[in-house]
Amino acid sequence: MSKICVLGQGYNVPPDCSSVCKQRSRRVVGVDANKSIADTLRADKTLFQEKGFQELLDGDIAEKTYMTELLVKEAGVFLAAVPTTFDFEILRADLKYLVSAYEIIISYQKKATS
Repeated sequence: MSKICVLGQGYNVPPDCSSVCKQRSRRVVGVDANKSIADTLRADKTLFQEKGFQELLDGDIAEKTYMTELLVKEAGVFLAAVPTTFDFEILRADLKYLVSAYEIIISYQKKATS
């Protein structure tokens, strides 16, 4: 079973990760720099209430197809699911979280290939 590492675990990302686990037979490691988010998900609790999601999360955790970490783990695929806010005053997106996620992925890939 191949592994997918998803950087960012806020809002709707955990249900999406869970869907990937179920529909694509993949293991997903969710990574979030926010310790509170990671701790909540590692305690098998959802970040919000959505009908049926707690049961889905419980099943994925029990089957070890979904886990949450604070640090990037080895994976065959990396995805960035981080906030990209838009500043309407200057009409520009704030890409700092996206740039940071890609810097982490690139540094990990460089270590893995050297």
